[in-house]
Amino acid sequence: MSHAKTDQINAKPTRCVARGSMPEFVTIGNTVIATAIIVVSLGAAYRALLTSRTPQGATAWILLILLLPLLGTLVYFVFGHADYKGFARDRQKSDKGMFNGPSDRVRPKTASRLDPFARIAGLPITEGNTMSLLIDGDATFKALTEAINRATSRIYVQFYTIEDDHIGRALRDALVERARAGVEIWVLHDELPFFGLSRAFKKPMIAAGIRITRPQGPKRVLGPFQLNYRNHRKLVIIDGTVAFTGGLNVSKTYIGESSIGAWRDTFARVEGPVVQQLGLHFASDWLWSTGEDLSSHFAETLPAAGSSRALSLAPSPAEDLAAGNLY
Repeated sequence: MSHAKTDQINAKPTRCVARGSMPEFVTIGNTVIATAIIVVSLGAAYRALLTSRTPQGATAWILLILLLPLLGTLVYFVFGHADYKGFARDRQKSDKGMFNGPSDRVRPKTASRLDPFARIAGLPITEGNTMSLLIDGDATFKALTEAINRATSRIYVQFYTIEDDHIGRALRDALVERARAGVEIWVLHDELPFFGLSRAFKKPMIAAGIRITRPQGPKRVLGPFQLNYRNHRKLVIIDGTVAFTGGLNVSKTYIGESSIGAWRDTFARVEGPVVQQLGLHFASDWLWSTGEDLSSHFAETLPAAGSSRALSLAPSPAEDLAAGNLY
């Protein structure tokens, strides 16, 4: 066999590749995508710088976005993108005038250690109050139920968590009974959408005329579904004269019926002029959530019920206090 034939047998077919088409297109496409990611991530970092609640929060978001541009930007726009400064500004505007009330409220005649807190709260220190501690869930829920059952005109209820268990249903049923008896009732409950109380739980409350809503937070991509900036206040006011506040939510957990066992928390029963201030805090949250102003319900100074000085201070993320900027 000749060398020529051998070369023909060993020869492999040659493929022609057009240069300057697909590889260049892929390179250009990758460049465009990378540039777009960089531009969007830089925009997200700048947005975080402008709108984050604190310098620490802004720094954390910026580092995440710059170190992991694609993932960090996605996470920021879903969970972090919210105009906190705008929220604070709008909330302060909503509260304007709420805590600079009538001059006839009871004020102490001498200086007090509470004076600095009064400046922060925008409310005066009051005299003539009384307070009793409710040291656990059993005592708290018993006192709340008794007070609700005695209500004759208005009830204001605010809790972070209300569970659909026998404790939550007992509170609901007591409120429904009073509403059917002609008592006006307002309920603020900071529940998460899709994870809150069921329609079946709320239906008898709404049917009885109870007004129920949830607090509002900063606007973001996920709308009201936010894990921070939720309102943890717990407050019950009966007929504008008796108030309850503390750390318990409405759940069987707070009477020890849970996998973690006994739960120790405290509530307090309060009477006197300071109840008026607690009412204003409820009114401010209700106004922000619904646009309805209830502050006139707490316009009158209450008579003395004891001998203690008291002040209601309920700071929120919307205040300068949260950032440490007092004066």
